Amino acid sequence: MSGIPRLVVGGTSSGVGKTTIVVGLAGALQRRGMNVVCFKCGPDYLDPTYHRRVGSGSCQNLDGWMMGRDAVLSTFALGSEGADIALIEGVMGLFDGASPTDEAGSTAEIAKWLQAPVLLSIDASGMARTVAAVAHGLAHFDPDLQVAGLVTNRVGSRGHLDLLRKASREVPVLGGLPKQPEKTFPERHLGLRTASDQEAVGQELFDHWADLVEEWFDLDRLLERA
Repeated sequence: MSGIPRLVVGGTSSGVGKTTIVVGLAGALQRRGMNVVCFKCGPDYLDPTYHRRVGSGSCQNLDGWMMGRDAVLSTFALGSEGADIALIEGVMGLFDGASPTDEAGSTAEIAKWLQAPVLLSIDASGMARTVAAVAHGLAHFDPDLQVAGLVTNRVGSRGHLDLLRKASREVPVLGGLPKQPEKTFPERHLGLRTASDQEAVGQELFDHWADLVEEWFDLDRLLERA
């Protein structure tokens, strides 16, 4: 399927920073003058409120289990019309879906339908060489999945990020976000607080993560792989 550059952000599980990465990345790419559209895998209603605060101001859900392949492809085509790049946030772990034995309803299924490279998101706190093993497993579990690279969340320091880059040679580390618990998006039962509550989720948080993505990510290399 031809079309605009696209990236699926998929992680090892929920809570590894996928929303923060997508929001920060969308903000950073917008500053380059790009028209960014965002999508969310699954029937999620909270994360898209964050996507709507950045990018084009809209966010469509893509759910393979509920919608089916044709509806996912048509929704993506319509939602990304006129955009320079599409960012698709995954759901749960990369291969998690409706069944423990197949890919139905998973982020991986959506990525393959869209022929979109996957940007792996890993919580790297307290991790060094092990990051290479985790990235290798995710990249080779399904040979039909295209992996663009790895971004590491909750990194301890610049030195820690350098260690992770040296460790993961096969799957390149294209960036990392430092551990800053005081800057995390507020949560409540069932996940993030809706971003439409602008008193709880101020614009400064979105600007902060966009600043860090500009500083800590290799955006040129990431765009080449999209």
